[in-house]
Amino acid sequence: MDTNRSARRRASKGMYTAAASALVLAIVITVNLLLGQLPGGSLEFDLTGYGMYTPGAESALLLGALDSDVEIIVLAREGAVEERLQKFLDNYKNLSPHIKLRQLDPVADPTAITRYEAREDSVVVRSDATGKSSVIDIYGFEGYSEGLLLCDVQRYYSTGARVPVALDAEGQLTGAVMFVSGVESETVYVMEGHSEQPLGNNISGLISKANLALQPLNILKEGRVPRDCRLVLCNTPADDLADDEVNLLGTYLRDGGSLLLVLDDPELEKWNSLLGQYGISPQPGFVGDRERYYENFASSFGYNCIYPVLSQESGITSGAVADAIVIGARPLAIGDPLRRGTVITPLMTTSDSGINTTDENTQTDGRFVVAAAAVEELADKGTATRVTVIAAASLIDDSVTSAVPGSSNLGIFMNAIAENYDDVSLVNIPARRFTLIYNTLKNTGVWGIFFVGVIPLGFIVCGFSVWTRRRRR
Repeated sequence: MDTNRSARRRASKGMYTAAASALVLAIVITVNLLLGQLPGGSLEFDLTGYGMYTPGAESALLLGALDSDVEIIVLAREGAVEERLQKFLDNYKNLSPHIKLRQLDPVADPTAITRYEAREDSVVVRSDATGKSSVIDIYGFEGYSEGLLLCDVQRYYSTGARVPVALDAEGQLTGAVMFVSGVESETVYVMEGHSEQPLGNNISGLISKANLALQPLNILKEGRVPRDCRLVLCNTPADDLADDEVNLLGTYLRDGGSLLLVLDDPELEKWNSLLGQYGISPQPGFVGDRERYYENFASSFGYNCIYPVLSQESGITSGAVADAIVIGARPLAIGDPLRRGTVITPLMTTSDSGINTTDENTQTDGRFVVAAAAVEELADKGTATRVTVIAAASLIDDSVTSAVPGSSNLGIFMNAIAENYDDVSLVNIPARRFTLIYNTLKNTGVWGIFFVGVIPLGFIVCGFSVWTRRRRR
């Protein structure tokens, strides 16, 4: 009897186990089938910590407002699209139902390149509604040429291999989508005729992504500043203004125009006269800072490679999330403006431990301004004049911005441009580096003592304390 009861019990347990196993298997299969119906990438998560493959809120907002279809066509051989770029493209197309993504293999479809007036390893962004299109290279070189993937130019020259070091897809694509969808681009007029330096590739790329067009302007040849000009940009003039240019540029500013000047020569008399009307006077010398200098670069630049104090009173610098880095900045004196009602805001200054070196034997201590903005409200015209002077050419120098990609240099300059287009949405999306961006230590001596001395000593003291308590037990 006991044997039969035990056999029945074992049989019941076996049936229960079999039924439970069948139920679990059915649930697993059902869940697997349901998950298989989800769109590709739905269960992938960006765990990079800084959203490498996730488009930002700015792109989501702009693409969410699209009211017509925009097609993104990747012209690359099957399987040749870099995996990280492909992940980003898949996420990017999900920002709007109006974004259509497809890939064409130019080997399988030889007419694709001529049909879209493009080239292999490029991306075409086009809109049938506007008839506009834009072609972006997949590969570019950091600091030299634009592309969705920015490669290390030194490794390319030494090995011939294109090794991506940064992803610039979001800024490039969003700028192109804005252009082809009919968002009118604004124009930045760039002064020439005074031996100005051309803008570097890094800042030019950001300006282009912001849907801004750079237009050369020779005021003497034109005989005027164009009426549609909202900003005149002048980058490190080496020659002074002519008398007629002073008058024409002065009239433009008095009528509510804007000037963004990157200054490296403080002894241009007529430039100084024009700036003096707005209370800004360039001074001779080179600025350093005994407190806010980069110790890593002290062997090359001494105290003259600094991370200036950024003003929290201006939208140009208040939103910066990282330090800027400038080398060989010039001092600006802030005085009483001749134009009444002008308000001057220092944008970047040294600490109180600043120094200005005018020659080998002359140094002046104090707090020095290296960038400032003057704004004159013109109530009768319903507008304002803006004069922004950055006496630090290194702020947008490619050699600096490429060497320290985590700095706020380019963001500050783009903010200075955007201040003049407050009624226009400008795209300001920097490239995202694949490699880790390490903080540039400013005063390594203090941190060295902390990490090499204080922390190990703390562990030793704590360990000895624990050992002593246990021994007494």
